[in-house]
Amino acid sequence: MKAHKPIEKAFAVLIILIVVAGLLAYSLIQLWAPLKPMVRHVNPASEAEQPPLPNFLALLVTNVFDSLIGGNYTATAEGLKTLGAAYIPERYRFIAGRFTQLLNEASNLLNDTENLLDKAEALIALGRGEEAKPLLNEASAKLASANSTCVELKSACMELAKTFSLPTGELNRRVDELGRVIAELYGRLLRLLEMIEKQTTLEDSYLTVDAEPKTVWTGGSIEVSGRLYTAKDALNGRSVQICVDGAELAQAVTDDEGEFHAKVSLPYIYKPTILVQARYMPKGLDSEAYKPSASNIVEVSLLYVKPAIKAETVREALPGKTFILNGSVEAERPLPYSAVKVSWAGSSLTLSLEDGRFMATLHTPEDIPDGQYSLKVEAPAWKIFAPAEATVQVTVQRLPLNVTLQPPIVIFAGFPSNLNGKIVYSHEGFNVTVRAVFAGQAYTAYSSGEFSVGLAVPLTVFSGYQDYEVYVSPDLPWYRSVALKGTILVVNPFTILVPFGLVSALALKLSRGKKTGEAGPEEGFQRQEAQAPVKAYSVASELEWLIDMYWQAVVIVSRLTGVEMKPSMTMREYLDAVGPRLGSFRNGFEALTVAAEKAIYSPAVSAEEVESARKALEQLKVAHVEVQL
Repeated sequence: MKAHKPIEKAFAVLIILIVVAGLLAYSLIQLWAPLKPMVRHVNPASEAEQPPLPNFLALLVTNVFDSLIGGNYTATAEGLKTLGAAYIPERYRFIAGRFTQLLNEASNLLNDTENLLDKAEALIALGRGEEAKPLLNEASAKLASANSTCVELKSACMELAKTFSLPTGELNRRVDELGRVIAELYGRLLRLLEMIEKQTTLEDSYLTVDAEPKTVWTGGSIEVSGRLYTAKDALNGRSVQICVDGAELAQAVTDDEGEFHAKVSLPYIYKPTILVQARYMPKGLDSEAYKPSASNIVEVSLLYVKPAIKAETVREALPGKTFILNGSVEAERPLPYSAVKVSWAGSSLTLSLEDGRFMATLHTPEDIPDGQYSLKVEAPAWKIFAPAEATVQVTVQRLPLNVTLQPPIVIFAGFPSNLNGKIVYSHEGFNVTVRAVFAGQAYTAYSSGEFSVGLAVPLTVFSGYQDYEVYVSPDLPWYRSVALKGTILVVNPFTILVPFGLVSALALKLSRGKKTGEAGPEEGFQRQEAQAPVKAYSVASELEWLIDMYWQAVVIVSRLTGVEMKPSMTMREYLDAVGPRLGSFRNGFEALTVAAEKAIYSPAVSAEEVESARKALEQLKVAHVEVQL
């Protein structure tokens, strides 16, 4: 019996060396593998998607309806955007989307119809009914489509009200009002058709016009003359409208020969030409006898002074600092005003003119983003002087910082380390705030030159490359913040020491267990479990311990099943992925997963759940060792 003891010890040592060499090789491969992002965790107690509150959704829907019924199509479009941006769970989006689509179609059809009717009515007022007929035909087709859409909309409203618990009566009432709007537009269309039909029985009227002079200073006056007649006679004693660019500026009455004359005072208009036209709108008995008519159009050229503004900036525009604006206003005649308006970065001020020149010191807001901005200088309109403006493009660009980092090459989990850096300024010193994010933790430091950020990696972080991000924010607003990123290798001693200890203990038990009468591995684990204290563990005291147990189990399970925990997996998703391959160990790993989830999301974890998790981990350790052997 004793002769075999050296052989058994040698065999045990050989097993230890083989297993440890394999574990070391596996750990080295993991260390040099690319880093995977942190695993995303989802609270298993999170509630399912809920529909929006009925009162909130009902307010959005009724507001859109009211805008449409009132003929405010711009407000309707804005309301539909708001309604479309409201949160709707995926399973309800078809119902809400169908309702929104129908409401949008109805709005577009009614808007187009009103525009067509307005154009047709303007033509009919000028006695051009035949030209208005195609417009009325198109409007009739759009009203027919709107009526069909309204029928579908009523059905969609019922489904919407049923799904989101909205007041059915209120929605039905608004659909009925929308139908009334469509009916009113039909009535207007019929009246316009009647006017066209009536005009076919009326006698045509004709109108001519002329204006002198053909060139005039803005704000001056012109002499307008013309004649109103029919194919048979001149129309005397009739009122004729004189319009400039479509706006009525004067009226004249025809004499016995149907001729009229009027002096028209022009407003201050600043454009190269204006259009003069006369119109005859029959009234009283004339409306039963003559068609309306519009004259030919006469172009009149306008003269006015157009000042020229020149402007330029001095010095660069830096946030929080000022720069200089210089400029001048030049014109062919002496300026009648002594100030200009300057608009910059959301504010405006008035600058005095001295011999036509101006200068201002402008402040750039501290919080303005980098980019191109418009600075506008405006001179007012003053009688024959047209308004003038000039736009200067101003570039806002913060000054760069030169930041260099000296990150550690390797960090050992559980041991402190430093990330050092240096900041170089262009020509002035100031403080900066340094914020570093590494391995799920944030650090902050303040510096005016060199800085050092202490990093502490907990033992719960696995070995591998971890991303770091460093943000440098200067106190002075005219310097640009800097963001730097990189990776640091993290070595977790636990990934090597724990497997080494387990294998060593198991090998020693195998070499001495039957000789000394000690219990085997399974009995040893059971004795440990029996000796474990039984109590309730709160999250505050046992959170890191339970989470550490879970991550140990994930390492073992991934090696047993060959299924790694992907970055996008939750704890439950990983359990579902490895469950079919765990066999009898599935229930234990599930108990450990539940305990870890509660350690994260619940206020306390019971003693029974902790003991179940502990047993599951020990069983997985034993299974892992058996597989290695």
